Amino acid sequence: MDFIKIDGSFIKNIYNNEKSYTVAKTISEFGKSIGAKIIAEHVHSKEVQDIVLQLGIDNSQGYYFSKPLKTL
Repeated sequence: MDFIKIDGSFIKNIYNNEKSYTVAKTISEFGKSIGAKIIAEHVHSKEVQDIVLQLGIDNSQGYYFSKPLKTL
């Protein structure tokens, strides 16, 4: 397993939901322990991105960076 994506349902409320924060933190720690890169889905604000970075999550995706595109 090279990558683990943390579902957006946990990430979108990570700043005000303790359970979401704990799940994201646990997935991140597990992923690092097996050498996988971690990706956070549904990053929609600076506040969420700051927490994602604090947790050491490797990559983020979501509306904070760009709306979904049909082509790259």
